[in-house]
Amino acid sequence: MKKKSIIYNDYTKLSLSIILRKLVTFIKVVFTFSKKDFYSTVNFFRFRLRIRRKIIKKFKDIHKGETIFLIGAGPSLNDENLKILDEKVIIAYNFSFQALEKTKPKKIYSCISGARINPGKDVDRSLFNASFRYPGAKEDEIILSESIKKTDIILPVPYKFFLYKIKDGDTGFSFDISKEFRFNGGSTGLLSCVQLAVYMGAKRIVLLGADFDCKDKNVTHHQKADFIKTTNWDDNLIKWYELKKPEIFSSLKKLQKILKENKIDFVNASNYTSEEILTKKKLDDFI
Repeated sequence: MKKKSIIYNDYTKLSLSIILRKLVTFIKVVFTFSKKDFYSTVNFFRFRLRIRRKIIKKFKDIHKGETIFLIGAGPSLNDENLKILDEKVIIAYNFSFQALEKTKPKKIYSCISGARINPGKDVDRSLFNASFRYPGAKEDEIILSESIKKTDIILPVPYKFFLYKIKDGDTGFSFDISKEFRFNGGSTGLLSCVQLAVYMGAKRIVLLGADFDCKDKNVTHHQKADFIKTTNWDDNLIKWYELKKPEIFSSLKKLQKILKENKIDFVNASNYTSEEILTKKKLDDFI
């Protein structure tokens, strides 16, 4: 039986209030189309025109029954013995791959969000078995076309994700990322990459470097993270995490439920993560 995408804010029964809410949203989009929406729309089509669904389909169940490590760029990576990841399957989100230079994984895939890596042209794609990209909702500038390499595999994000005024229908979970790749919510792209691991057939997904916290404003990422700050988001991480924790943890609960229903283990092995939702393990447990 083919699995359908799950939309977190989907409504199976339309009430008058929901219809009115959608109507108001539509009117806002049409009559108050902003500069942010213009940039987002341009970025959307810049990526959309490069989507190659047949290539995405080649990764369906490519790691069926395996454990896939989903790596974030949190400072907890500084304290881990990352050699344990040798001969493991890795999906490295954004700049987390820079911490893995001494590891020899079985396969390593990059998942890059356009909003956080702009222009991203300096990331050496030859380091990865495949480089997946999805266009983050960059609100203050147009992403340069040269930042998207020919080898990049563009994931099909719905247009609604790009319009800031549309709140329902933009977050969810897709079982077929060749058709659509959804933003999982929680204001962190790392969680969206869980869809990629599921599509590849993972039996267990292990988060690493997913601290969901920032206790020291001077240590916001692992020590080898080297990137150009694109917004003041990077300078206010402590405050940002405090504001976003309820949203992040709500998204984790939804993901946990989806994966459990599909008999996929979801584990957090991040050394000093602040969340208390997922099963906790140490990286040493995977030797």
